[in-house]
Amino acid sequence: MRRDKWFKDDSGFSLIEVVLAVAILALVALPIINYFTYSSLQAVEGRDRQCATTAAENVVEELSSYSNYTQIKNLTATPDPAGPVPSEAPIWQQSSPAPGESPDPQSDYLQRPVTVNGFQYVAKVQIQYGVYNSSTKAIGSGETIGSGTGDIRSPKYNDYYIPSPSEVYAPSNAVAAEDDELDFALSELFTTLSASAPGASGTIADRDTIRAGLSRVIHIDVNYKDTEKKEYAVHVYYTYEYSGHTVNVTLEKAEIPVNQFKGVFVFYNPLRFDAQEEVSMNIASDIPRSESDRISDETIVDDMEFYFAVQDAVTDSYRLHIEAGRAADAKFFANDITLDGVVGNPQEPGGVGTTKNSFVSRNKKERIGRILVDIYETAGKKAGEVAAHMETTMAE
Repeated sequence: MRRDKWFKDDSGFSLIEVVLAVAILALVALPIINYFTYSSLQAVEGRDRQCATTAAENVVEELSSYSNYTQIKNLTATPDPAGPVPSEAPIWQQSSPAPGESPDPQSDYLQRPVTVNGFQYVAKVQIQYGVYNSSTKAIGSGETIGSGTGDIRSPKYNDYYIPSPSEVYAPSNAVAAEDDELDFALSELFTTLSASAPGASGTIADRDTIRAGLSRVIHIDVNYKDTEKKEYAVHVYYTYEYSGHTVNVTLEKAEIPVNQFKGVFVFYNPLRFDAQEEVSMNIASDIPRSESDRISDETIVDDMEFYFAVQDAVTDSYRLHIEAGRAADAKFFANDITLDGVVGNPQEPGGVGTTKNSFVSRNKKERIGRILVDIYETAGKKAGEVAAHMETTMAE
């Protein structure tokens, strides 16, 4: 009888049992709910960060396609209303440094709106203009021509036109590049002096003493190769002199058809960094000087070009004194050193003895050195905060 009553009891759970069960369920479910909530927030933040990073990458890619100040300035210039294209406000606007930062006079600050996958941002950019300073090594050694390793001039405004290797090492040119000619000359002079020195009581100048008292003349000779006059023979060499002893050292010998010859490039190291050097030019007397003297399609003296590229830093007092002779009617160029005795580059007029010209042309252009991009949030609790940062260095 008692057993049947137990099976027929349908009174249910008590209130205490229900409350206890709910409490246990809540304790178990709460961490799970928190996990999914946190995961959802992290997914949203990750997507936001990815979009901001993509925005920064897009801006860097856009600005990396420019290489100088003028192109960047054009981004913020309003088109001419009278021009063929309707006038519109530029996308990029002039900006200012981040709060608390002082303006960098060698930088520009720009900003523009950016949208990625529906997310709205503001890109703020700092464009730094660095020093563009080429070293002056011969192109043949894998370096570039420039205007001196010590030539730091207005970093914001450095730009150079540098002849390409194909322009220099063309079949029409003779190229003489100094290497170890000075060491060879010093060794020869030391040997000569040693051989001519008196007995044990005599003294022999060491290499440093010879170097200090050494003088040099740079020779450039242009003659016909032979009586057929089909090729010019170009000889570039040094004459070193010390205490009555001389040594001739050849830099280059070249033979070029007379109807192809254009010029001579001399890449050399200065013997003195703040003094005058001598150049002796010799062009054969039977080579036509001007158009009126031309009797064939050969290159005339008027059209010949001579380039001097000093391969080290020199002072402003350094100069080349050119004894040109018949070559005075040719065209002379140098990488920003003073030429005495000839009229300089016709593109940069100057008087005889005062010419300071350059075949490595210096133009006043700001060159981009580095780009810094910050992507700012524009909405929500993080409005005004940096969502992504990216930098790139422009290789010149």
